[in-house]
Amino acid sequence: IVGAGFYSMRTLFGMDDFSMPEALAFGALISATDPVTTLAIFEQLHVDQDLFNVVFGESVLNDAVSIVLYHTFIKYYDNFTGSVTIGDVARSLGEVAWIFGGSLALGIALAFGAAMVLKFAQSRSSFLMHGKQMELALFVLSCYTPFLVAESLELSGIVAILFAGVVTRRYTVVNLSEETRDRSEAIVSVLAYLAESL
Repeated sequence: IVGAGFYSMRTLFGMDDFSMPEALAFGALISATDPVTTLAIFEQLHVDQDLFNVVFGESVLNDAVSIVLYHTFIKYYDNFTGSVTIGDVARSLGEVAWIFGGSLALGIALAFGAAMVLKFAQSRSSFLMHGKQMELALFVLSCYTPFLVAESLELSGIVAILFAGVVTRRYTVVNLSEETRDRSEAIVSVLAYLAESL
């Protein structure tokens, strides 16, 4: 809506050479919301964890959709002929669905794989010999891997880690020792704080 509005009013801004893909890419970027302040206030007020998770999840999903839409629209910049066909719209919708669906499936699959590895590694004597550091290292790597794999496949790393995080919280964390669970929560909260602050 923002991109289409900007494109229709481009002459008011003196930007007659601004193309439709540029306007839509701009609209996708500018429409993403950032609720860092809201979430910080929620933490200070100790609001219900479910409310916090809904607001956080919605903001991450908005960011992911904005990035996917931006990448989709910017691909049409070089080849834009001045008109948009039904085929262009269908191809764009298909690309968005492919990126989102592929990222979702990849994140879920890798998180389930990590859950299985950590579950069966607990019984291996070689794993136990290396201690909690090995368990923590595997857990942290399994959390970052969906992002790296998705980005290398030109999918959305944010969507992949969002859904990997949901699966990890439900299925992987229960396979960690209590000490590793406490350490991983401390590490994740520090990294989240740094990411939001910088």
